[in-house]
Amino acid sequence: MDRSRKELVTKYPIPENCSGLNAPKMNEELRSILTTQVAKADKFFCNLQDQLGAGLAVIGYMITQKLNSGENTKNEIITKLSDAVQLFLSVHHALSVKRKWEVNPLINEDSRLAVQQTSIGEYLFGSEFLEKVNSSKLVKKAGDILKKTFKKGYNLNPGTSSTQNLNFKHSSYKTRMKEWKKSGQEGIRTQKRRSTEKSNSRHDQRRSGIRYYK
Repeated sequence: MDRSRKELVTKYPIPENCSGLNAPKMNEELRSILTTQVAKADKFFCNLQDQLGAGLAVIGYMITQKLNSGENTKNEIITKLSDAVQLFLSVHHALSVKRKWEVNPLINEDSRLAVQQTSIGEYLFGSEFLEKVNSSKLVKKAGDILKKTFKKGYNLNPGTSSTQNLNFKHSSYKTRMKEWKKSGQEGIRTQKRRSTEKSNSRHDQRRSGIRYYK
């Protein structure tokens, strides 16, 4: 900013009740991570916002004087000045958004959720930026713990997996085969035992003189 513009900005200070016209301050937590290029760009945008703020302060002063004069408040001049204020305020806010956009790539991924939750105020990333970053980290840590617990439990208890179902079916088939073989062997042994008993009975009958009819 050259000397003449600095003098104009100093000549028309922003009223205390219009602090939103000041260029938002860069959060101290983020100042240390700014690259030289980003820091220079941020300073340039701040100077533009300071000039816009001073110009808006001048327009605001004119509107106040007009209203206090007792003249018709629906005066065309007041309407046009109010429209100009709205346009300049929009540009002022857009510059703040641009400043945040320049800094975002320098912030680590874990803290970007906190950045999205901040509102522009006295500080570019809000006065509670650090608290929101810490809160975001705690939330992520809790999520990681829950995710690990879920995976661990899933590996230990794969009760509904298709692999277990196939193993169960295979195990059941082997069990049935063993039972079938066992019952078959027992049936053969029973049949042999009955045949032996029948043969012995015939032999006893012959010895006793009783004729056996088949």
